[in-house]
Amino acid sequence: FLLPELRGREDALEKIYRSTGGNALFLRELLQVLAEQGDPSSLSLRTAPIIRSRLIHLSSEEERLLAILSYFDEPAEMEPIQKLFGSDGWAVFDALESLQQKRLIQELTVDSLCRYTFCHQLVRDYVYDNQSEGRRKAGHRRLGEYCWNRYQHTQEVDICLAAARHLKKGGEEYLACYCRLEYLER
Repeated sequence: FLLPELRGREDALEKIYRSTGGNALFLRELLQVLAEQGDPSSLSLRTAPIIRSRLIHLSSEEERLLAILSYFDEPAEMEPIQKLFGSDGWAVFDALESLQQKRLIQELTVDSLCRYTFCHQLVRDYVYDNQSEGRRKAGHRRLGEYCWNRYQHTQEVDICLAAARHLKKGGEEYLACYCRLEYLER
């Protein structure tokens, strides 16, 4: 075992497992990076090309959908995905199904509600980090505005907190603070 200090630390082991999705190659590379640098956030020189090779033959719709999914910290519902994608629903489903077949994302169904997330956290981080800052801010801003509008109709407190988080990442500090105040009042 590369890191004996992790023995008995279930929380750290669980975090490592989640970030690699249980993929043996990613797991081995992440443990190697941890052993050498102590920083799990940096990809090793071998991991980045592997991820890049998985993404190289994607269509523009698939790339756009992966970029959208990378803005979500939790599995994403269809409605906000469609709002950000800006196309008819069938184009979104085509891209989702294709990405599932390529084992880049997975569909999670709970109580008849489908949510979508990356299969591997490392792939999500790679997609997110390889977007321009302007694109990330614009995506978070649009997602924050969607969450804020949804909160105003539903009064769901969790949506208000999500709006604040995305608006802050999108550079909308004033509205993000307003959302946090609204959340605290509730």
